[in-house]
Amino acid sequence: MKRSLINLGAIIVAFIIGVAINNSCADSLENMSDKELRKLVLQLQEEIKSLKSRVAKLEGKTGSSSSSGSSVGGGYAFVVDGIHFNLDGTYCDPKDYAETVSSYQIINGVRIDSTYSAPSRIISYIYDSYGRLTGTIQDNLEWSYSYSNKTVYQTIITKNISNGVTETGTTTAIHLK
Repeated sequence: MKRSLINLGAIIVAFIIGVAINNSCADSLENMSDKELRKLVLQLQEEIKSLKSRVAKLEGKTGSSSSSGSSVGGGYAFVVDGIHFNLDGTYCDPKDYAETVSSYQIINGVRIDSTYSAPSRIISYIYDSYGRLTGTIQDNLEWSYSYSNKTVYQTIITKNISNGVTETGTTTAIHLK
């Protein structure tokens, strides 16, 4: 989809440049003075610069630019309140950490809200140099992720410290389309 948008943009830019050249050539170039021709060339150069700038902005919005934002791993569709979002409306900034700030219980049909005071439950997120999530840590649970040939391997390790240190682990292979 991104590539087709860029191709469509390039076609539109080429069409606009062609129309500009055609319009400028509508009057016979042979009848123009050197000064008029130079002015025309300068106008075309400015239009090309403007179009290149617009294409670069569009490429940045579709995430296909050569520079990749460190916070978003290369692309996003739009920004609201400093948060980068994909076209489907999901945020695409990497998580730093998550913190439980409130909870509730329902006892005999009565809702009891509570807010966490220290210590709150914090989940830490770990990324590799490519920006891929490689692990999360929360209390006695650790999730780790590895990637290979369109497969994500998720390992969950549970540590129990009550009667000595015991540990259980499960690895799941998630196959991507």
